[in-house]
Amino acid sequence: MNTTTISATAILALSSILTAQAIPPALGPPAASIANGTKIPVLWFMTEPLRSELFVKINELNNELKAKEEIDKVRAYATASVSTNGIWTSATALPGEPNHRFVNVPHHITITISGIAEKKAGLWVPYPWNRTVIVNTDMMAFCRGWETGTGQVTIESNSQTPYLDADPSFSEQFVNFFLNHSLTAKVDAKVRAALRNVQIESTASGVPSECNALTYDSGVAGPDDDKIVWQKLLPYTSLLSPSFSVKPVKIKRLAARNLNGGVLYDAVETPLVDFWAGYTRTSFQVNSMTEGQEISLAATPAITTRIPNGASVLLTVASMNYSGNGLEDNAFRTFNGAANFGIGTQTIILKKVYTTITPGQKPVKWYVPAYEITFTVTQAGGLAQIGPGLISR
Repeated sequence: MNTTTISATAILALSSILTAQAIPPALGPPAASIANGTKIPVLWFMTEPLRSELFVKINELNNELKAKEEIDKVRAYATASVSTNGIWTSATALPGEPNHRFVNVPHHITITISGIAEKKAGLWVPYPWNRTVIVNTDMMAFCRGWETGTGQVTIESNSQTPYLDADPSFSEQFVNFFLNHSLTAKVDAKVRAALRNVQIESTASGVPSECNALTYDSGVAGPDDDKIVWQKLLPYTSLLSPSFSVKPVKIKRLAARNLNGGVLYDAVETPLVDFWAGYTRTSFQVNSMTEGQEISLAATPAITTRIPNGASVLLTVASMNYSGNGLEDNAFRTFNGAANFGIGTQTIILKKVYTTITPGQKPVKWYVPAYEITFTVTQAGGLAQIGPGLISR
């Protein structure tokens, strides 16, 4: 990302190009029927497996603390608990490809370090306070492959790095003073060192059940009866689920400059493009493009895609990477039934990003049109114009 310094007046004059790049929408999976779908409790579907893994890690942590207590002259013992923190539907936020909905169940792991003591002059001097380690873990239920009509329920987890609680209280600091300011620092260092070896791993596991719809049932108040719900809806039909052929035709590099007139990003670029229609992708690379140059994409294959269950738009996404500088730009467009799903010739414009720094103000990101991809959409099957109510089932 390029950076330049400008005046506040120049920023105000060109505020029209400050629009941020949006994230492509999640088209599904659609919501399953709570009444007719398969239900499974979060408690034993997510929480108990996480708790079992946690206990293994806690044993490892205690073994690590025990093995080094005579070396470090500090003794401590760890225990842990797991609780859930709600349930809701969320969506992935990938900028360069279509996204997916999933059910998120955040879990809160609390590790308590107790029985702390320091060995001084051959005697263990007790430390009267506990320390707390927090690990926040998202447990997520996906229906991977739902867009094909037959997906698989998958549970995935993502744990943040464990962190030690805030600085000790005043009374704790007062006692620590008489221990030569050493114990708290030793305990923290010891726990942090041990935790580096016992991270709660991010995992992904499949559940033996097919799906193409997903939701949750929060039951009554409280998390104990929360459930993941999935369903296998009717398969696609050529009549009710139209299919389309989407063909990249040409790409043009536009003149993209920063406020000082400099070329963004390089005078000559070799972009690699991932082009999506629905959840199907084609890729192409164009060599040595300069501003104003236009290149035919006649050799790039067309994408045949279908409007998936529960969706009502044709989604197109373009993601561009630039050889040599590690930068990436993304753009998307959607076409609904009222717009005939984009049938005809369309364009998608990718914007380059750079940052300006004004003394005394926050940095500002700027988005400048840089590449225009022309593509065609033709009907490959089903009805050409169909409302969301007919597509959603």
